[in-house]
Amino acid sequence: MIIRLGLLWLILLAVPVMAQVPTLRDTAVPYDVFVVEGDPEERQTFLGTLESYPDMYEVMSDRDFTLSLQLSQFNQTATLTQFSLIVVSENERGRGVTEVVRQNPRLRDGWTERYDSQLALSLHNAEAVAVPLKPGVYRFEISTPDNTGSYLLEFGTVPAQGGYFTTLERVRMVRDFFGVSGWGILRSTVILYPIGFVLLFVLAGLTWRYRDRLRYGLR
Repeated sequence: MIIRLGLLWLILLAVPVMAQVPTLRDTAVPYDVFVVEGDPEERQTFLGTLESYPDMYEVMSDRDFTLSLQLSQFNQTATLTQFSLIVVSENERGRGVTEVVRQNPRLRDGWTERYDSQLALSLHNAEAVAVPLKPGVYRFEISTPDNTGSYLLEFGTVPAQGGYFTTLERVRMVRDFFGVSGWGILRSTVILYPIGFVLLFVLAGLTWRYRDRLRYGLR
């Protein structure tokens, strides 16, 4: 039985899971620009806290791509933070920038609350931004009126492959970042599904082991 359970866990942990460990946006210098590395369409998660100035990101591409962004926040009270998102393109030869899109969701109806079963959290999500862009250098900025508040930013849509423990670490990091770590993580589907599979496997094994006793006992 123990060997069988071990094999089950090996199979489970070997299956790729579409997740990536989040990046903590730590700005050491005001208005420092964080360069997003890798495929401009591959999904990445950023966790940031504004401290008196906006957070600025930069992405570069030598091909056409779609810039996909979704801003989320967590708040256990009814008070949301007025986050804004602006995307600009860098003009050729350093001739300034051109605004591509601006998002300033209203506090009353601009954020949609949704329960994330993997994170075991209810997040307030702004409308997703998806902009087809030409090759070039682009920057996006996250700010609030007083530049305070914590956010989660999903970048890209192409899933990044990671193992089970990568997904578990993502859940832990996001919950810790928003200050809701603890036993609540046990409600995450990352925890519940493996436990459920193991319990079903054990039940099936016990049923098979005692099948004769059950068969004759029912007569």
